[in-house]
Amino acid sequence: MTNKMTIEFNLDNAAFDDYPFAETSRILHSIADKVKTGSDGGIVRDINGNSIGDYYIETEEMWDEEL
Repeated sequence: MTNKMTIEFNLDNAAFDDYPFAETSRILHSIADKVKTGSDGGIVRDINGNSIGDYYIETEEMWDEEL
């Protein structure tokens, strides 16, 4: 198994209309904060609270034990 992180979310909604780069940055920072506290996956939500995707980390057992 390969250690990897997958992040996928849809940019086709109103939250991205005016400031798409700012909203994308906000989402990525939110994911980083969750990972920093031990989250290995979850739902991605836009600024309006809509579910627009997900993220998850796949790791080998040895790496899991180090967390």
